[in-house]
Amino acid sequence: TLTADDGTAHWVLGASLDGSGAGEPTNYAYWVGTWDGERFVPEDPTPRWLDHGWDWYAAVTWPSADDPEHVRHAVGWMNNWAYARQSVPTADSDGYDGQYSVVREVRLLRDEDGALSLVSAPVPALAAAASAERTLEDQETDGEADLGAPG
Repeated sequence: TLTADDGTAHWVLGASLDGSGAGEPTNYAYWVGTWDGERFVPEDPTPRWLDHGWDWYAAVTWPSADDPEHVRHAVGWMNNWAYARQSVPTADSDGYDGQYSVVREVRLLRDEDGALSLVSAPVPALAAAASAERTLEDQETDGEADLGAPG
């Protein structure tokens, strides 16, 4: 179970789904519900999506060491089966295709409509790296430019 910000505990079932046939992302879907001892019973059978991007799939979660009741950590695969076997720019330039995401904190919050929503953000330990800014001079390119920084 995961305890929401309002103090209520809930079961959350998460799964990576290919929602492309319904115009939804291929991403991490979840349902909030209860466990009756034999099966999970969702409050709403319609999947909700943790993200609305396309490249966060096959996620793995684990309890936070600091606050396991309220926070889980998660990492996902940043790729998509629609093009996983095709050559992508990183395959040619960096020798790899697909990677894992940064570790996120996942929490259950009650939104303004009273519904429970699973939300995520990078773990606080990444704050300095995620907020670093670098100003570059304007430049014209023919489609490629060395920015002088990895990644």
